[in-house]
Amino acid sequence: MRLKLFHFLSLISSIALLWVFRPTFLYDGDFSYVIIKGESMRPTLEPGDFAILRRADNYSINDIVAYIEPYYNQVIIHRIVGKGISFILKGDNRDQVDPWTVTSDMILGRLIFSVPYIGFVFDYLKAPLRLAIAITVIFLISSLPDIISLYREEQKRIERRRRGL
Repeated sequence: MRLKLFHFLSLISSIALLWVFRPTFLYDGDFSYVIIKGESMRPTLEPGDFAILRRADNYSINDIVAYIEPYYNQVIIHRIVGKGISFILKGDNRDQVDPWTVTSDMILGRLIFSVPYIGFVFDYLKAPLRLAIAITVIFLISSLPDIISLYREEQKRIERRRRGL
């Protein structure tokens, strides 16, 4: 039982460390992620979706890509609707195309898959205190069976002592 607990805690600690150091390996590698905030890609992507992206050598019309918007340096995820020297992008829930040209060096990657609602969880856990509380709660919940078992053993030992006296 303790070995399972140790493995579980090791897994949780590893996930926490990966989360803390995520920018280094996610944005410098082939994969990155986007937590969907707006409604411009509805119904394809909803607010709170966790979208996984992968860089590609080339992109095609109808690919959903995330790119860094040139004026405010924000990440936007939209669909490619036109292609030439640069890309023309538009949100599925928008009537107009994006007002700037997007070059391939601005693109973070193509959408591989998305997980509904998980983005809300990751967004919530970005604050270090919330992450620490979540890890503590998971640790306590995972320790509960051991605590109950120790309590029952102690109760049995107390009962045996009473009978022996």
